[in-house]
Amino acid sequence: MSGTAPLMTPAEGASVRGSGPPKKSKLTFVQLFFDMQGNDDVEFDPSDYMKAGGELLGLTIVQAWIICGIWDPEQFKDNKLKGLFGYNNPCVAWDVPPANYPSAMMYSLVVYCVIRFAVTDTRRAALVGGKDRTFYLTLVLNWIYVFSTMASTLLFVVTPDVDIIAHTALFIVLMQGRWLSVAGQFVEAYVRPQGRVTTNQWIYLAVYSATTLASCTFMTITLNAGKQVIPTELMMAADFGWFACLPLTSVFFPDQGGKLRSQFSIVRTNRRTS
Repeated sequence: MSGTAPLMTPAEGASVRGSGPPKKSKLTFVQLFFDMQGNDDVEFDPSDYMKAGGELLGLTIVQAWIICGIWDPEQFKDNKLKGLFGYNNPCVAWDVPPANYPSAMMYSLVVYCVIRFAVTDTRRAALVGGKDRTFYLTLVLNWIYVFSTMASTLLFVVTPDVDIIAHTALFIVLMQGRWLSVAGQFVEAYVRPQGRVTTNQWIYLAVYSATTLASCTFMTITLNAGKQVIPTELMMAADFGWFACLPLTSVFFPDQGGKLRSQFSIVRTNRRTS
């Protein structure tokens, strides 16, 4: 593709078609499921998949804490992560059975959402500004996010009881991969004329960047020392601050110039059947 391709938008007076009246849900992942299953003409924002992944991650953590609280409450009192860092982080519940069994299954949906985000957002970047250097930056950073998320599935295999250094390193890779993708969105929106970044959005990126850098740095220092050297309150503030930034990403996502329109139809083939 050469030059800038226009975004696909409905014609004047046209409506998005489907198999019935659109269903509405406050949960983005549920809304995406309804839209993609029952409609042959759908408008959506690629960032919705990032938001959906965040919702599913939150639900995964909640159900893990409930299951762990019922069947293995001792995990919250004594575990390797708490012994090293001084507190229970939000993901400590899915490190032990039986909570890690459904958690691993639910986390696969998070990976799916991240892949869908990378595919659709990269497509959007090509449509908005063509295959320029900014497009290739978005392409690379989005797929770094995908591969870091895929690598993070090993968290359910390499638990803290197996290897606490490798376990924490996988989480750091996930944090950095996601931050790179989000930061790339801001760069693209800033350099391309179709995009727009507000002051509040820049403030969010600064806070998200600070919590990511601080949390990763604190964990690395602690792992290298082999004991707690950073005050617990400071580590908790950075760690929980990072988790708090996840659902806010979609709230402060920069304007990239428009939504995607996806149309589905059947193409007849001449393949012979036996």
